[in-house]
Amino acid sequence: VDTVRTNNSAVVEELTPALLNLGDIQKVLQNLLRERVSIRDLTTILETLADHARATKDTDHLTEQVRQALFRSITKAHLSPDNAIHAVTLDPRLEQVLIGAVHRGEGGAFLALEPRMAQKVITALSRQIETLSRQGYAPLILCSPAVRLYFKRLIEKLLPNLTVLSYNELDPKTEIQSSGAVTVGDENTAV
Repeated sequence: VDTVRTNNSAVVEELTPALLNLGDIQKVLQNLLRERVSIRDLTTILETLADHARATKDTDHLTEQVRQALFRSITKAHLSPDNAIHAVTLDPRLEQVLIGAVHRGEGGAFLALEPRMAQKVITALSRQIETLSRQGYAPLILCSPAVRLYFKRLIEKLLPNLTVLSYNELDPKTEIQSSGAVTVGDENTAV
């Protein structure tokens, strides 16, 4: 923290303690590290926190904002040798189901998905990951920003090393190659 203060003193003074306390900043940094997102660009991280902490103190939401601000380094970390991102996507209907299952409580927002539906999602995801792995690419899921955190939490106990990114965390110039989409249900039925 002292190194952070020395190298980024102006933004740290703006940020703490008026907008966020050091514990909140530490939690955002831990959230990033837990998902193997580099925290080397502290200037961008702290500036993003300062920009968004006026609107919310929710460290999960702030972490998502920081992830989006770090899109260049996140993209670079996941580029394949052919300079593309190879990923499995989520079917838009599934994303709508997941968004509908997000509940907000006093402790923050959480995903309240019926266990049978959660199992269907995990099964469909496992099939898609297997296909991507057979093609020689590291498993990576790409979804909308509204779903990313909740989907990651849904699968992290079973697949803790699976990378889940949102479209907003990738450089817009990056080519995205989808090997398939995670779907549940049949073609004629909404998820």
